[in-house]
Amino acid sequence: MLKKIPALEQAVVDLESKVKNLEQQNQQPDLDKEINEIKEKMSNYEKNQQKSEQSCNQNLNLNNQSQIIDNESLCKTIKNELKSQSELLASQLQTVSPDENCKRNTLVNNQINLDTVRNATANATEKIMAHNSNQKSSKNLAKQKLDSCGECASSSKQGIKGAKKNSSGLTAATKQSWFYVGNLGAGTSMEQLKEHLTSHNIPVLTIDKLPTKNQHVASFKISVDPKYEPDLLDAEIWPEDTTMVLIHDPSEG
Repeated sequence: MLKKIPALEQAVVDLESKVKNLEQQNQQPDLDKEINEIKEKMSNYEKNQQKSEQSCNQNLNLNNQSQIIDNESLCKTIKNELKSQSELLASQLQTVSPDENCKRNTLVNNQINLDTVRNATANATEKIMAHNSNQKSSKNLAKQKLDSCGECASSSKQGIKGAKKNSSGLTAATKQSWFYVGNLGAGTSMEQLKEHLTSHNIPVLTIDKLPTKNQHVASFKISVDPKYEPDLLDAEIWPEDTTMVLIHDPSEG
């Protein structure tokens, strides 16, 4: 809407009033030219005002179009990012890929690694506990039951009644090597362990299953003739990670 200029309108009114006054005084001044100039200025101002409004409207339309384009571009970018994140999430949540080799993804590998660390920690803890226990009880183990009749023998050179002495003064009952065997499979029984050693030509004199805090492993205390020590300590006859500790050496008395 065009705005009127009060100052110009007032100038026109004043001129017209002045003309009337002059006419009344019978004067004929050349005021028509001045009035026309003022009217022309008013017309030019109105035209300029229209041009300004048109220019503002055009700029407003251009700004709106630019904003729409920017919003569409931003929306497209966000959609692409969401699609990428969705695909990545779906890939991570997939536990097994459908290829013929059944390759597992990172989540499954991480779980396997975590289980491996837990098992290794449990095995290490079991070994440390067994070692500490054996260190404390090694002096008393020689006093355990050594024969099927329930007779006990000390680890000293004192003979047992009815037992045949050898050249060193030790009885046959004390000539045994005691070993701690740990970290075997949880389901291993005394009979299975005895059969395993017998299959490798290692006769077992006594065997006892020991309690363990780790339910995934089994531990035993066995005794053999000292001459079978090298065969018993042969790593090839034992599963990987088997723990073997000599807890009584008859040569030490």
